Order: sequence, then C-alpha cells, then structure tokens
Amino acid sequence: MDARLPAPLRPGDTIAVTAPSSGVGPELHRRLDVGISHLRRRGFEVLEGVCLRDDAGHHVSASKEARAAELMAFLVDPDIAAVVPPWGGETGIDLLSLLDFDLHGLGDAAGAEPHGHPYAPPPGWRTGSTSPPTTDGSP
Repeated sequence: MDARLPAPLRPGDTIAVTAPSSGVGPELHRRLDVGISHLRRRGFEVLEGVCLRDDAGHHVSASKEARAAELMAFLVDPDIAAVVPPWGGETGIDLLSLLDFDLHGLGDAAGAEPHGHPYAPPPGWRTGSTSPPTTDGSP
C-alpha cells in the first residue's frame, strides 16, 4: 500500500483539536488557549472538539465511545485539513477497537461524502454543541 501524505496546511485551512485520550483539565486551559490562539494568528480556522476540555477533572473528558466518535467524525470530514490532539496519552488505546479504519478513506480526495455514515457529526456540531458526539447521529 502506498502512503497517503496530506497536503501542506495553508492559511484558511481548518485544524480540529480533540483529546482522544486525556482531556485538558482547567489548570491547563490557559496553556491550551495560547496554542489555539497561535494557530488562529497564523490564519488557520480551529475547531475545538467537545471532548477536548475536561472541565470536571475526570482525567478523560468523555466516554471512550464519544471520544472515538469525535475522532472519526473529524478524520472523515472533508472540510478538516488536520486533526491534532493536545498531547499523547495512555487512555487513547481504549479507542482502537472503536475506530473504523476502513471508513477513514471516505474523507479523501475520491469525492466520497462522509455524511450518512455512523460517524457523521450530529446537528449543531459546529455551532458550539456541548454534548459529545454520538455514534447513532442523534444530538
């Protein structure tokens, strides 16, 4: 199999930030905000996932199912040029059995649309919904 390399990022591209492992706790929100502000100053649109911040201090910001659904939704969204986590993490391994590695190809240049598959973002996804995404498409 040939490697598929992404196009270089350009100002105006959307970068999604999600925490597939540990969410970012309140004590580090300021540091996260500095990084996101830097990306925006460089001309990128930044989409923060609802699983990014761990406001409740539970180590992970959402269930493994919600974190996997958010990651998959970002990976197959053709409007998102890059998906980045705030850091690595030991709980990311919990997502492996929930990721659809075959589905990931839907977001590529072949023109396939991800909408209608189980990881399509729910209504309100980009409008500040505070609920983690679901795998059945419900809000």
